[in-house]
Amino acid sequence: MKQWTKWIRTLLGAILVVLLIRYIAFTSVLIPDNGMANSLLRGDRVLVNRWSYGWRTPMIPLWGYHRIGQGEIERNDIVLFNSPLSKQTPAQKTNIGDGQLFINRCYALPGDTLYLDSLNQVIDPQKLPDYKQQYAYSALLEDSLKRRLDFLEIRENELLPMSDSIKHIRSFSHYEYYLLTDGCERDSCLSLVDSLARTKDYRLIVPSKGTLMEVTPENRILFCNTLRLYEQVNASIKNDSLFIDGHYAPSCTFKQDYYWMRADNSINKIDSSTFGLLPASHIIGKATCILFSISPQTGWRKQRILQAID
Repeated sequence: MKQWTKWIRTLLGAILVVLLIRYIAFTSVLIPDNGMANSLLRGDRVLVNRWSYGWRTPMIPLWGYHRIGQGEIERNDIVLFNSPLSKQTPAQKTNIGDGQLFINRCYALPGDTLYLDSLNQVIDPQKLPDYKQQYAYSALLEDSLKRRLDFLEIRENELLPMSDSIKHIRSFSHYEYYLLTDGCERDSCLSLVDSLARTKDYRLIVPSKGTLMEVTPENRILFCNTLRLYEQVNASIKNDSLFIDGHYAPSCTFKQDYYWMRADNSINKIDSSTFGLLPASHIIGKATCILFSISPQTGWRKQRILQAID
């Protein structure tokens, strides 16, 4: 009987240690798509440090959002967070931690200035080398392009659904584009798809906690939605102006810091161009390394085991 009691105590102790590590120190997440390719690939199992930016305590009623050991997010960090996207109303949304997990690169910090186009896309004159864009090429070049992709060992790259019998479209990073077009006239091999032409650039200052922010025609809808969703403020747009608690608001302040997140791959991405500003309360931690990786097509990627994330 004593032996059984000892085994039970050992087992319970082991379970407790695992739970403490899983919910307090670290967590892991499986990358379901190529939204962060080539930094992260579909099938990567990523380790996330919950203490990188301070441990977010459980958000129980009457307690709210708190962090222990506040840490600073750095630009270009790859961050795990709970999705701001939800079908629930702010009144129904009681626990941020229940939201779907997303992973993006932090593109802009509180106080940074961005220039956005009319479609709410970030304009980045110096894109990261792994940032992917759509390129079109003649369908007659498909076989030769496939051979070149195999020769260069460029993986995780599928023909996109908008391709037709005349023009094929794939997404490539800047480095992949350089390799594929080396030795030929680049425009004749691959041409950048630019169907989303910009008409005007809009200036946006990312809100920081306690800073007075000027409301402009460009940011008023974004600020209104942010105040309503994450600050529980009675905000609305009337006669093309922002009103808070029924009063005209030429400026406003925010109770927490906000960030602008971006997916490295421009294809089927979900990032701040989709959901807007990311509040600090939704952030879980920093992705630090790839534990292991399994490609849905080719199986184990041995070279990615325990690979550090840049």
